Amino acid sequence: MFRTPGPPALTSQAYTRDFDEVKRLGSTTSTARTADQTDAALWWHDRRSVSWGIKRDLAVTQRLDVLETARFYALADVTGADGSIACANDKASQARIRGTRATF
Repeated sequence: MFRTPGPPALTSQAYTRDFDEVKRLGSTTSTARTADQTDAALWWHDRRSVSWGIKRDLAVTQRLDVLETARFYALADVTGADGSIACANDKASQARIRGTRATF
């Protein structure tokens, strides 16, 4: 099973750096975030559990035929499932505090 080294210690410089970056770029009123970063975040943020709209848009813009589209959907779903399983497994192995919601 794929395993990451885990998050940095809460007292580390790496944690402080990453936390500050999230506050700086992730705030809804951020002036540090570029328009491209905002567009990318809005594009990839999908509140649904399945990102059918994004996959459909990519299939259409890349002019995939029916077989290519089916293969693309299958590969995207397998990749997503694999990532979700690895993420859940990795989180379960870490005995550290995790925030579930951040507001800056």
